[in-house]
Amino acid sequence: MEIFREENWDTWRSGCFTMADFKKLYGEKDRWLLTWTAVQGNDHASRIAMHRLGISVIPEVPVNTDDEKDDLYFLYLVLNEQVKRESDFQVLRKAAFCAPFPMNRFAFCRLTGASWTPDERKAYSYRTYSCGLKNNVVWKDIENLCREMIIRNGPLSEIAGRRLEELSGITDAELERMASEKTERSFDNPWEEWLRVTMRPKKGYSEEEDLELKICGIFDAFVMLLYEKEFPGGSVRFWQKIHEDVFSENMRNCLTYDYKPKADVIDTVTDLLSIGGRLTPDMTPDKISKIAWSVCKNSRQHSFFLHLAYWYGLGTEVNDDLALKMLSDAADRGHMFSFNDLVNIYSSGKYVHKNVRLALDWQEKKVELCRQLYEEDKNPESALKDYENAIRELGSLLMKEGYAKRAKQQFRKADQLAEQA
Repeated sequence: MEIFREENWDTWRSGCFTMADFKKLYGEKDRWLLTWTAVQGNDHASRIAMHRLGISVIPEVPVNTDDEKDDLYFLYLVLNEQVKRESDFQVLRKAAFCAPFPMNRFAFCRLTGASWTPDERKAYSYRTYSCGLKNNVVWKDIENLCREMIIRNGPLSEIAGRRLEELSGITDAELERMASEKTERSFDNPWEEWLRVTMRPKKGYSEEEDLELKICGIFDAFVMLLYEKEFPGGSVRFWQKIHEDVFSENMRNCLTYDYKPKADVIDTVTDLLSIGGRLTPDMTPDKISKIAWSVCKNSRQHSFFLHLAYWYGLGTEVNDDLALKMLSDAADRGHMFSFNDLVNIYSSGKYVHKNVRLALDWQEKKVELCRQLYEEDKNPESALKDYENAIRELGSLLMKEGYAKRAKQQFRKADQLAEQA
């Protein structure tokens, strides 16, 4: 049952499928739609869906462990599965203009290669998902759809405008190459073409700087995957907190989409550079390795992931000294989450000799950084809360270590800031 077709828009949401509808659903290809029906449908539809899935108990709602607030993740799984099954361009085009949210956004993203965000109030957010790109869609199709959406003031006009801006930096020669490739062959996996879009040169950087960012982004994604594999559902769920470098998150999505990374980080980087059309002749394995394992001057986040690699031996040997050096580098460059790790490490003495002075120094540096961000931030309410919390953390640490008088001073200061909110 093609749920992106107008006659089926309401049926699948209500879960009121007929027997004829169920005959069109297949256990593996429509796994998430059947799961949705088992959970959301009426009793009759739920029983049939469970029978088609080969289960006897209503399944639990799937949860995205990377984002606690993502209550639309189940919906994403269903629509992402089904949008890939719709082959008719015109059906998806009509859905982009007329279907209810979030079906319209999924259809639009599938036709333009844009990403879908769970928040319907925002055109873009740090938490986005790829819907891939439909086979045989050429550049002119994307441009025409975006311009029509804007001219007609359609429901996704803001996203269409942003998508045109993203694609505006591409040269005519590259557009011709893309259009030619898409016309000449259909990608068995739209992820390949999506990767090419992701790997394009970034504005504001030289060719060398841009390639360095790409390599470091793939490295970060690779290390994150190894970390999640070693610590499934890990106690340190920090990915959603790290969104200063969107490319790294894109690369993580890319690696988990349909691509199985190789055991070695350099092999993985080389593969993705090659598929993305960015593996230049001078990019030897030695050069790639040197860049991947060095501090990237344009990404403090990369230093944080280097620390993870050395700390847990992800893709390399464990090296506590290098791990602390990389973590300190990330914090010195303003990577907020690194401060928390450094304070915890030195205050607990779990992995190093306990050093209260260093723990307090790093917490004080965090307070100072939060103060600067508060004074400079265009959204002072959020920055003020971060500043207040950092001061309370400092007070708690002082109290824990027996500095009661200094701790009370910090708590009073935090209370004064809270009154300003």
